[in-house]
Formats: sequence, C-alpha cells, structure tokens
Amino acid sequence: MYARIAIMFASAGLVSAAWAQPAPTTQPASPPAASRPARLNDPREILQRADRATRAVDTVRYEVEFYRDGGKPLVTGTVVLGGGSREGLDRYRMQLKRSVDDRELIVGSQGADRGVYVIDPKNKRVHHGGLSILGPHGDLLFAGGVREFVHPEPFGDELEAPERAFRGVTTVAGEECYEVYVRYQTPQSAVWFFSVKDFLPRRVDRDLGPQGKTRHVILKLEVDPRFDKNPFDADVPEGFEKTTTPLP
Repeated sequence: MYARIAIMFASAGLVSAAWAQPAPTTQPASPPAASRPARLNDPREILQRADRATRAVDTVRYEVEFYRDGGKPLVTGTVVLGGGSREGLDRYRMQLKRSVDDRELIVGSQGADRGVYVIDPKNKRVHHGGLSILGPHGDLLFAGGVREFVHPEPFGDELEAPERAFRGVTTVAGEECYEVYVRYQTPQSAVWFFSVKDFLPRRVDRDLGPQGKTRHVILKLEVDPRFDKNPFDADVPEGFEKTTTPLP
C-alpha cells in the first residue's frame, strides 16, 4: 500500500468612572462559540487537509514507538526522513532499539541509488549494500519509517478508499487529534490520528489482515529541522569493521 493545518482574539472594553463615583468593573467576556475555530467532522476534508500539510514537508524528524498486535512497543527510536518515492523511502537515518533483545541498530541511506548502511554498535560493524543487507531485520524500515511524511501523494489511497469514517477527537501523547477510520480497496484498514493544529499524523493503527495489526505512535515531531551536517551520512565510528555481508 503506497499510502502516501487561527488564532482568535478577544477584546474587552474599558469603562470610565463618573466623578465621585466608584468605577464599575467588567469581566472579559468569553468569545462566542461561533467565533471559535470550528472542529471538523468530515473525514474526507480532514484527509484532504492532511494530504496538503504532509506534501509540504521536506524533511522530518520524530521519535517513534512501533507495536505489533498490542502489548509493549517492539521498536523505539529516533528517525529522520528526507525525500521519498512511490516505491518507498529514499534518504533516511533511523536509530532504533528492539525491545526483544535491547539491540540497537542505525539504519540509513543517502539515497536509494547509494544503497543502505547498517551500523551495529554492539559488534562494531558497518554493513553496506542493497536492502538485502538488513538480513532478517528488514521490517525495521517499516517499524521506523512512516513514509507518508515523504510520499508524493501521502494520503491518495485514503482519499480513494471505498469507506472513511470520522471517529472523534482523541489525544495522542498530549496532542489533540482527529481520528479517521479508512477501509482500503485491499482487504486492509487503518485508523489515522491527525493533529488538530497542523493536520500531520501522530499515530496510525493498521489492520494488515493475515499479517496482523500494527501501531505507529509519533512523538516530538519536527518539520524541516536544522542540521549542522548532512543527517543522512553514515557517520561511522572509528575502528568499526566494514562489510558487505548481510546483518546476522
């Protein structure tokens, strides 16, 4: 599946005092309900705004929690994404930790045409090659990379889906989000959580059918952050062995 944003001002008047009489006091009135920013409840409009907001993203940095079939997060870490394609991720660097064995790995690429590198701090090795270099850990890219952030049509599949439903407003890690259910043209579905403030995703729960259910929670989202150097460089520590064999 290549699935692919008003500040209101209120004013209070000042009341003059009459000679030899105490000045009357007034309390600032709350803005009328009609003047407050309206919450949306049309799932298509929410998805359209999310699509526009996400298209505007060039580079993004976030912390991620990845779950499969409930329970505790299987993978956590920090991710930087910069550019993508219909086929998948392009430039990225993911510093991830697996809960099953507390193993930490850094997975990255300076571009799809430049291959993938994996820095293994425990074994002091750097693996470099094609996607197969990940060996049995190929799912790390899915666990860390929410590719909608860098897809050219981030929510095209959702906008063309046969079924969409608004489920209300839910708080995700302190961020109020629109909750939108989507049933795709494939036998899969998802529930997306888009920030009420910027319409960027903060969580997605996917039902992948026989492949189970997954959840991505996005924390500390930064759009187009500044970097002192190229964030996608391998930046290999001194003394690490370089190899083209797959990660064991």
